[in-house]
Amino acid sequence: MVVFFVLVIVLSVGFEYVPKNDLETIYYPNEKMTVLVTRDSTILIPFRNVLDPVMSPIKVTVDYEDPVRNIRSVKLSTTTDSVLSYYGDFKNFSNKDTSPVLYKMNVSARHDLTSENTSSLYTIDIFYTNQTGDQESLDHTGISFTWPIKTMNLSALTYFWILLIGVIVGRATTSYLAIKDKNEQAKDKQQLVDRIKDLLGIQRAAGAVPDNQINDTADFALERKTRLTFGRLDSKDIFWIGLSGVIALLIFSNFQRDVTLTGNILTDISLAFAFGFGLDKSLETIQRFRSS
Repeated sequence: MVVFFVLVIVLSVGFEYVPKNDLETIYYPNEKMTVLVTRDSTILIPFRNVLDPVMSPIKVTVDYEDPVRNIRSVKLSTTTDSVLSYYGDFKNFSNKDTSPVLYKMNVSARHDLTSENTSSLYTIDIFYTNQTGDQESLDHTGISFTWPIKTMNLSALTYFWILLIGVIVGRATTSYLAIKDKNEQAKDKQQLVDRIKDLLGIQRAAGAVPDNQINDTADFALERKTRLTFGRLDSKDIFWIGLSGVIALLIFSNFQRDVTLTGNILTDISLAFAFGFGLDKSLETIQRFRSS
């Protein structure tokens, strides 16, 4: 059952909804050229992109006139703490060197297992050739902007499945301990029966005292031993698991909304699992206390 819910979590993460980003345009005119930069307003990185990076395109359109002769290169630069990765310079997609010219580049980023918002400064440098009379000179224009990047947390539905797994593991632990306790009780009873037979001196005279009387005596001696009531997951346990899971989700959701967690998703997953496991044990203790 736990394996089934783990697969459900994997599917939930894989098909998690990611909001569609609006495009943001930067218009930069000067006396030599006009530059238009188009990019995603915010890069959203879902949890499923831990290994497979999310891609985001940048387009730069350059419209120039004399004395600019041609565009040598268009480069992107940023600070060392940026989470974006990119390789090389912008590529010319216009298949020409005359104005206007379209350049494109794809940047990528992976989820770093934290949930946070970051913003870094990025600069697009355009290197071009000026010609004044017979002389040529290399010049450049820089356009700077701040690019927000958000690594997304897991959805409430995914946390629900994690909480439910915690509840199921708590219930399964109870079931395992119950089976183990019954096996130990059976061994204790057999040992007690053997001791009673030894005391009565009938180990070789079978039938001198009926076996049912010896078994009754052993049961009476063991009736004060603590016994667990759950030996397997039946319909009552499944109902209890569902109820505990819903209660755990409501409490954990309110707690997560009102209190900022660690920001580390692996830690938050552990907290959610422990929350479901602990809630099941707490409700089980209350139930056993009321029935005692």
